Amino acid sequence: MDKNLILIVDDVPKNLQLMGKILRDRGYEIAMATNGKEALETLKDIHPDLILLDIMMPEMDGYETCKIIKANKDFQDIPIIFLTGRSDTDDVVKGLKLGAIDYVSKPFNTSELLLRVSTYLELKKSRDLLRQKNKELEELNASKDKFFSIISHDLKSPFQGLIGLTELLYEDIESMKKEDILEFTKMINESSRNLLSLLENLLEWSVLERNKQQFQPEKTDLKAIIEKNIQLFEANCSKKNISLQNQVDKEIKAWADRNMIDTVVRNLVSNAIKYTPEGGTISMDAVELDGEVQVTVTDTGVGMDERTRDRLFRLDEMRSHPGTNNEKGTGLGLLICKELVEKNNGDISVESEPGQGSSFTFRLPIRKSAPTYEKTEN
Repeated sequence: MDKNLILIVDDVPKNLQLMGKILRDRGYEIAMATNGKEALETLKDIHPDLILLDIMMPEMDGYETCKIIKANKDFQDIPIIFLTGRSDTDDVVKGLKLGAIDYVSKPFNTSELLLRVSTYLELKKSRDLLRQKNKELEELNASKDKFFSIISHDLKSPFQGLIGLTELLYEDIESMKKEDILEFTKMINESSRNLLSLLENLLEWSVLERNKQQFQPEKTDLKAIIEKNIQLFEANCSKKNISLQNQVDKEIKAWADRNMIDTVVRNLVSNAIKYTPEGGTISMDAVELDGEVQVTVTDTGVGMDERTRDRLFRLDEMRSHPGTNNEKGTGLGLLICKELVEKNNGDISVESEPGQGSSFTFRLPIRKSAPTYEKTEN
């Protein structure tokens, strides 16, 4: 566990040295400043857990220093304890009104100083934990709302269309021409496949959000995974006359969970097909670079602008546009890609311009010795 960092601000060197020694002996890390201006300069380089601030200092006193610190949103939550030789109640109240949480009288008592410091560090720790839990709760509620939004809209609408198609087929099949029946069954098949893909993504995402998916990294053959997905999407590419190319060398391996990376590749290829017009090309390549494997899926599709790129991997901004053949989607697949790649201690990025296609790149460690990413609750 990291040690707590305390900034002591006092213009009397003897006080600085004495307090510094007392607090270091109790395991705290110490930073020092001899006046208010120096304290503000020091805060540009560090973020202390607590500040001990003398009131009576030349040039800029403790009151003014405290006021400036509390006006800065980056430091306003740092607890400040005033050091004062004054016992006047009005002076103490003035300091508390400016944002200080307490004061220690000088000459100080060692036990009192240590008790004040430990008490307010614990309170800060509890407050920070509560703030973190509130943030987690907000994110959880956002995830839940998005999940139910997808279920109520993106899942409901395709089912309604599927029901409508089957009802028409059921009611009019005896009077329909063979080519009409074939067209209806084709539409039903495509709608069913889209629903299956959406359900798979929803289930995958719910497992990830509950952190229940088993993580079993191993030496993974990327070329084999990509080849498998090329075969999976062969029919989809054929319909749009898209060339799907695997340019990955069979010798390139990554240290990753095979099933997770298979899901990543499947979603990236599916996304590329969706936004690549007829006659286009999708290529997959991989290179070893700085102890990582860099895998890139590049298409000659419609591309996207900067605003769209910036919100691709954000749950709160998740949107999906119809594909070049009006294919439907939710944008959930790319969010899943991000979480799975990060779980494998990697990262994912995109380069794209409108009308110039897109390149999605994810990086994975090569060796087992790379630290394993653990999903954190933040």
